Amino acid sequence: MSKTTRLILLFAIVKLLIPYLFIHPMYELHRDEYLYLSESDHLAWGYIEAPPLLSLLGYISSLLGKSIAVVRFWSAFFGALNIYLIGRLVQKLGGGMYACLLTCLGFLLSGYLRMNILFQPNFLELFFWTLNSYLVVRLIQTDCKKYLYLLGISFAFSILSKYSAAFYILSSIVAFLLTPLRKWFASKQLYYALLICSLIIAPNIIWQINHNFPVATHMKLLTEQQLSYLSRSQFFADQLIMTLPSFFIWVAGFICLVATKAGRKYFALIIIYTGIFTFLVVFKGKSYYTMGIYPPLYAFGGYYLEKLTKRVTLSNKIKRLVMPSIVVLLAIPMIPVALPFNTPEKMAPVYKALQLDHTGLLNWEDTVVHPIPQDFADMLGWRQLTQKVTNVYTRLPDSVKSSTIIFTDNYGEASAVNFSRDKKVLPEAFSDDATFLFWLPESIFSKHVLLVNFKPRPTDDWVFGHFKSVQLMDSMTQPYAREEGVKIYYYSNADDSLKYAAENAIRQEKASFNIR
Repeated sequence: MSKTTRLILLFAIVKLLIPYLFIHPMYELHRDEYLYLSESDHLAWGYIEAPPLLSLLGYISSLLGKSIAVVRFWSAFFGALNIYLIGRLVQKLGGGMYACLLTCLGFLLSGYLRMNILFQPNFLELFFWTLNSYLVVRLIQTDCKKYLYLLGISFAFSILSKYSAAFYILSSIVAFLLTPLRKWFASKQLYYALLICSLIIAPNIIWQINHNFPVATHMKLLTEQQLSYLSRSQFFADQLIMTLPSFFIWVAGFICLVATKAGRKYFALIIIYTGIFTFLVVFKGKSYYTMGIYPPLYAFGGYYLEKLTKRVTLSNKIKRLVMPSIVVLLAIPMIPVALPFNTPEKMAPVYKALQLDHTGLLNWEDTVVHPIPQDFADMLGWRQLTQKVTNVYTRLPDSVKSSTIIFTDNYGEASAVNFSRDKKVLPEAFSDDATFLFWLPESIFSKHVLLVNFKPRPTDDWVFGHFKSVQLMDSMTQPYAREEGVKIYYYSNADDSLKYAAENAIRQEKASFNIR
C-alpha cells in the first residue's frame, strides 16, 4: 500500500470517528432520523418522504440493537467511503500525495461535516452521486463497458436513496449527448445498463403507482411549506458558505475542467454540474441539495493545484503550505455550526459572537433567526417528551389505560416516543402525519386520548370534537428544542359517534394514497 493510499485511509478513519467524538451527549437523534427508523419497522418498497434504501439500513440497525451509536454508524461509514472514493479519483487522475491531502482535507472540513452525522437520505445521495461521477470519469478514461453497467447500478441506488437522483440522471443524459460519450448510444451495452437500472428500481416505481405517487404529494407539500419561501440569492450565497473553508479547491477543479486541455476531456462533469444546478435554481431547491455535485470538483481541484505548484521553487513551497493552512483556519469558526460538540447554552453565545445570525445559518423553516441551527434544535428534548408522556399515562387510573391511545401532531413526536418508550409501560404512539398515516388503523380512536400538540384541537374538530372534556396535563420545557412548549392533553369520555367520525376521517385521509 502506497503512502498516498494510507493518507486517504487515515482521512477516512477520521471521518468515521467524527460523530462519536464531536456530538455532545445532550443531543439525541434528529426528528427525521426517528422517522426513518420508524419506517424501518414497517419495511416497504417506498414511503411518502423517501425511497426504501435508508429504511433497510435502519432495519439492519434494529437487528444490531438500534442504539444511537449504531444508527450514527451509517452516515459516518458512508462519509468515510466518500473520502476514500474522491481520494481514489485523485489517484486515477494522476495526482499525488499533496493532491490527496488537499482534496481529502477540503472535503473533511466543510459542510459535509454535518451531512455525515445524521441518519438521513442525504448521506446516501452524496455517496452515490460521487460514485456516479467517479464511474463517468473511469468510463472516459478506459472506454470499458463494465463502467456503464456499474453506472446503471449506481443510478438505481441513487434513486432508491433519494428521488433527486432524477436531476443527476437527466443531466447525465444531456452530458452523454453533448460529449464524445454519445458513441455509447449506438452500443447495446448502454441499453443493458439502463435495463439493469430499471429492474432494480421497478418495485419502488410499482409501489409509487399503487399509492398514487406519494412523492408528488410530498413535493407539493414541501414546495408550499418550505421551498416557496426560499431565496434564490440565498441559494447562491449558501454555495459559498457551505464550502467556505475549502471553496477555492472545488473552484480550481471547475477551472481545470473548463480551461485546461487535460480537464476538458472530462467536460461531461461540468455539463452534469450545470444541469443539476439549473434544475435546483429553477425549482427553488434547498441550498444543500447541491452538495452531491462538489466532491468530484474537489478531486480535480486537488489534482490541478498540485500540478500548478509542482515545480520546486520557494514560491510553490509557500503556496503548498498556505493552502491547507487556509482550509484549517477558515474551518475553525465553522465547526460550531457544523457539529453540536457542546451544549446549546454554550454554543448560542458563540453564534452571536460570530454574528452568524446575519448569515442565514440560524434561520429555521419559519424564516426567523433562532439561537441555534434548526438541525441541532431538532436533536433536543425527545427523551424529555417521552418521559413526560410516560408519566402522564402512568398517572391515569388503571380503569381507563386500556381504552387510552397516544396521538401526536407530527411524525417527530410519534417516532421519538416509540423509539424511547418502555414497551411494557407505554403503548405505541400514533399520528396521521407523513408515512405514519399508512400505519394508522382506522378503528384506532377509543374513549380517551393523550394528544401531543402545541394547542388543543378546535372544538369543531371532526375527531376531537367528540370528547366531553380536555385537560392540560404537562408541557415540554427544553428551551432550545423545536418542540419546546409542546403540550400533552388528556381527552376523555368520547361520545358514541366518535368511532364512526374517526374511521371516516382516517379513511378519507388514506384514500389519496390508495391505502387499504
